[in-house]
Amino acid sequence: MKTFLIAIFLLFTVSGKSQVDICEKIYEAENLSKEAVFSGSRSQFLNLMMDSVLCDLKPIEYGTPPTRFKAKVTIDSKGHIIDSFIFTEEIEKKNKELINKNLLKLDQWLPAEIDGQKVCSYYYIVITCIIWN
Repeated sequence: MKTFLIAIFLLFTVSGKSQVDICEKIYEAENLSKEAVFSGSRSQFLNLMMDSVLCDLKPIEYGTPPTRFKAKVTIDSKGHIIDSFIFTEEIEKKNKELINKNLLKLDQWLPAEIDGQKVCSYYYIVITCIIWN
């Protein structure tokens, strides 16, 4: 029984690794020989993004809310998005979660490279939304 419990503990410890453990180092574009590239169709990318951007934006003090914002995704050396971050405070938390969920579905990437070796990298995506009046 003791051996069984130790085996279960080890299984959860190994499978519960964080994203930082997956990528020893994450590179910015300026350090790469070749940037990561989305290998799926442009329409697939746009459809996923259209499904995720609800544009429930908070008004800013002077003027209208922003209609464009950036997301930073982390792409591992196998071409999968393993993390994302939305660079704006004007989007409600529930919408950020939905955008992040859809970004994680975009797993058809050719990973970045340094001297022919596949590496983890950051990729910045500009998201545009339409505000309906």
